[in-house]
Amino acid sequence: MARKNRSLPFVVKPKLAPIVETIGNEFSGTIEIERRGYLSVAEKAWTQVFDQEDDSQSTLFSLAVKIGNDLSIDPTEVFRLITDTNANDPRLEPYSGELLMAIQGVNAAQERRKFAMATCLIASRIDQKWEIEDTMSLHPDIVEGLAVLFEQEEAKSIDALVAANSKDNEDVPTDPAPKLGKD
Repeated sequence: MARKNRSLPFVVKPKLAPIVETIGNEFSGTIEIERRGYLSVAEKAWTQVFDQEDDSQSTLFSLAVKIGNDLSIDPTEVFRLITDTNANDPRLEPYSGELLMAIQGVNAAQERRKFAMATCLIASRIDQKWEIEDTMSLHPDIVEGLAVLFEQEEAKSIDALVAANSKDNEDVPTDPAPKLGKD
């Protein structure tokens, strides 16, 4: 038997109601998902667990510390040098192999994080039985659109909710939120 969600006896109810967001395009297909303007505690926990298990950023920073020690440069300056020059600065040449592996690790972690974010939103807002393996079969535009929505919700972006609320109040036909995913 499914558990019924309880609600608090708000003295003042939240002002902005969730809206339905369309993600995808004619090539990927489209889905509808609720935009709330925030992530629930459970949704935040999904990526916190993922981030705790990922050591790619620390590996890259450790390499920056090593390079900084070798070149007598502050590690944060080395890190900036890596990111600003795409690791193509001549001083970084002796470390190119290590840098390539570290950067590939960061890029792979970012892709895995997108899958985790997409899976999280689907599992919490559409289908509780959804698993990461299910997400692996989705079109990349859907995954990208869900990842963008997750990041906007994580940043507590309420622009789309405010636009939808304004539309309801003014009854003026406008597009309440941009479509997410590639067109």
